[in-house]
Amino acid sequence: MTSAEKVNYDFAAAQQLSQMLTQLSTKLNDLNSLRQKLGTSHLDARGQEWTGKRRDEFNRAITKQRQALVVLAGQARRLQGAVDHATTEASARVRDMHRRQ
Repeated sequence: MTSAEKVNYDFAAAQQLSQMLTQLSTKLNDLNSLRQKLGTSHLDARGQEWTGKRRDEFNRAITKQRQALVVLAGQARRLQGAVDHATTEASARVRDMHRRQ
């Protein structure tokens, strides 16, 4: 196994990845909001006469899609947190290496 001093950390790539994960999370949240609005709009257009099994299936499908978007946005935020933590750790190791020199 390679020692920590011999590992190169690409800070620019980590920063770019972190920014992209932030954008991904934001886009997924925006898509979730849009999905909610479109679902509500569709139901409003159908009016109160659309009831029963098809309406229930539609509501379940919208809910399932929105839940999936929430999960994906959360995973993007967790991954971003891991990248940011790794960057912080790498920065500390670089500072420690410079202090020892």
